[in-house]
Amino acid sequence: MNYRKLGKSGLKISEVGIGSGIWIPADGKDAEASRIAIRRKAFDLGVNFFDTADVYLDGREEVVLGNAIRQLPRRELVVATKCAGRLGPGPNDRGLSKKHIVESCEGSLRRMGLDYIDLYQFHTPDQETPLEESLAAIELLLRQGKILYWGVSNFSTEQLQELLNTASQAGIPAPVSNQIKYNLFRFAPEETLIPLMKRAGIGLLAYSPLEQGILTGKYRSTADVAPDNRMGMKSSAQALLTDYNFEAVEALRSVAEAAGLSLVQLALAWILRDPPASTVITWTSKPGQLEANLSASGVTLTPAVLMEIAKILKRRLARIKIADFQKDL
Repeated sequence: MNYRKLGKSGLKISEVGIGSGIWIPADGKDAEASRIAIRRKAFDLGVNFFDTADVYLDGREEVVLGNAIRQLPRRELVVATKCAGRLGPGPNDRGLSKKHIVESCEGSLRRMGLDYIDLYQFHTPDQETPLEESLAAIELLLRQGKILYWGVSNFSTEQLQELLNTASQAGIPAPVSNQIKYNLFRFAPEETLIPLMKRAGIGLLAYSPLEQGILTGKYRSTADVAPDNRMGMKSSAQALLTDYNFEAVEALRSVAEAAGLSLVQLALAWILRDPPASTVITWTSKPGQLEANLSASGVTLTPAVLMEIAKILKRRLARIKIADFQKDL
């Protein structure tokens, strides 16, 4: 496993991180034992970055993560979680008010059984709360030692720039990371957001790096999608089941095989090809798939391979435009 600095901070995290297994099978069973086993196996294979959020499974996922890492050496772990999501029915049970941030942090520490959180993140922007107030909460938690670093998630270019300006004016350390959806099929951030992150020294934490599984290559047509799995049940996932996506996946698979790589290695290495990418956040419930994901660490794509990938993505965008045009007819 290779490690990278998180933005311009001195903190080093594994190139492949582990997120949260928040998908519950159709039978309703919450397989906590397997979630714990996967995290411990990942640590044994060199992973030190573990990400979750207080709203995942109504806080239960933080409990599971805490149980998973309890027997692991704390100094070797980088634990990240998030706040802002709704945790209850009350008017102050969501958002980025000082009250909610501080209380959410206390709750996360309690659920995970930790004295401090390595990376505390705003899960989403909050248009109803002044940034100065949210930043005051971060300053307090940093001063108390309850968090070591802070970051954001799902912040657009404009939102991140405003946050950086406000933090600078208030004399508060800038966020070290922005966690965004970024993969071969979702690369709009490259236009303005990633250049801003590069300039500001903000690390990119990429979630959904395999686009809900379609970039693993296991789906070659809609016939491969079981109605009771995540791809079959989520409407956002079903929207990915298009001819132009299947065509692109097959083309990418051919490029990967010619380069002696798996499609998963190609997809994850593509995200990690350039700063400010710090890690790709993955999840699987199967040890074999875990090892396949982690094998992407250290893979370097040649300029020729990157050029072939760019051609495939360009063709896919052209197909999307044609499909959108036909819909409007």
